[in-house]
Amino acid sequence: MCGTNEEDSSHLFFRCSFALQLWHFWWEVWVAPCVHASSLTEFWQRMGRPPSMATFLQEVWFVGPIFLLWQIWLERNRRIFHGERRLVQQIWQRVLGMINETVAAKCVVDFPLGKRDTELVERLGTTGSSLVLTKAKRRRCEKQKVDRVGRWQLPPQGILKINTDGSSRGNPGPAGIGGIGRDVMGSVIFIFSLYEGIQTINLVEGLAILAALEKLWL
Repeated sequence: MCGTNEEDSSHLFFRCSFALQLWHFWWEVWVAPCVHASSLTEFWQRMGRPPSMATFLQEVWFVGPIFLLWQIWLERNRRIFHGERRLVQQIWQRVLGMINETVAAKCVVDFPLGKRDTELVERLGTTGSSLVLTKAKRRRCEKQKVDRVGRWQLPPQGILKINTDGSSRGNPGPAGIGGIGRDVMGSVIFIFSLYEGIQTINLVEGLAILAALEKLWL
């Protein structure tokens, strides 16, 4: 994507100058040293434990890198197939937006927050939006019925749709990943299922996404 190296998944997601700037933003939020990795497996192994006791921030610690990887992939495709480019800062704002949507929809926010966690929340930009839900209000929201479309739908014209999953028996425990890619007609383009040894659930979810992306280079 940076135009200086032959593209592979390691360079695209971790060593490209564009990706490095995004990772710098991520570690700056947590006031933590940058983890320089060449693969998703190495990244999660070196990432360590969340530097927060707040449950919802621990969840952000694990899902944030997945959002970041996804936005890098989208920007890569945008540049190749549409000839459009976005600034690093614009992509970072999209990552923060996905994090805030996840906090608002999925996480129970711990109150009260300590000083360090409060500053972290401010850097993530969640103040005034996700955190305005009190525990009582969140409980009322959880009781509301939500209608969801539960069927798989065909992707738009010119799009390859990929579904992945990862699971472990225990956390960590024996783990496996799987995925399938289908075109606009619903025809299977590729399918895979792999045993990944003893892994945590967060890692195998990421490994499933990475394996699917690597299929696109075959």
